Amino acid sequence: MRIRDILVDALNYFRLDKKSWIILGLFLVISDTLIAYNHMGLYNIFFDIQSLIGILIGLLAYGYVYKIIKFSLEKKNEIPAFNDWKTLFFYSVKMFIVGFVYYIPITIFLMISNVLYASTITHIFVVSFSPLQFIGVIFQSIIVQHTLTIFYILSSLARVNYLGLLVILYCIIITPIMFIAMAYMIDNNGKINKAFHIREVFTKIGIIGWKKLIKWYIVSGFVYLLLVQIMVMSGIYPILYLFILPLTLVPFLYIYIARSIALIYNSND
Repeated sequence: MRIRDILVDALNYFRLDKKSWIILGLFLVISDTLIAYNHMGLYNIFFDIQSLIGILIGLLAYGYVYKIIKFSLEKKNEIPAFNDWKTLFFYSVKMFIVGFVYYIPITIFLMISNVLYASTITHIFVVSFSPLQFIGVIFQSIIVQHTLTIFYILSSLARVNYLGLLVILYCIIITPIMFIAMAYMIDNNGKINKAFHIREVFTKIGIIGWKKLIKWYIVSGFVYLLLVQIMVMSGIYPILYLFILPLTLVPFLYIYIARSIALIYNSND
């Protein structure tokens, strides 16, 4: 399957079930809002509970990404329904563990550089010293597949210089490998340990072709940057920026990434 075919298929995939697309958007917006709610640095158990609820809701959205990849790997030309929350939760735990392990250097960087910022689709809020709020920051970094992490790192470059640059380089290099590792895990009956069989993951990448994977990664990065630019430009229209785009554009990006990961994984079958 050519990169162009993967791009066209993944960009149009959300059209198969617009209801699930909107539900995913609602879950993502609610999760981001609860995790990143600004309470001006005041510690309060209420906000810990709120953050926990936000993380749990976000996990369900993350489980849906797993489900899309699974359906696509099975070569089903349909978008899965956003249902069976128990299964979505277990799927999400697997994805989170894989993402967390692959991003351990980034997590450590965030902690030692004291980058205590959480980003929503609409604003960047200062996070308190509440443990669950900080976990929420790490959770968001993983669940959005490195994009918010890049913003955190860039925002602190002035203080950490070369360390920040090294982490950015690590993030850029490890992300496509992590994507294939996640797909490899899902393709092997969801066995988490399969995502960390590096030699097998690299063998699969060799079958796909490093050149092809990198080309897909660059194209997907361009799609992401284009959508982010649309979000930024919409900032002058509050209703569009705060409500409409977070409910539509962001879940569209999730669905695109999930579908295209499966397609690039199966591209040489």
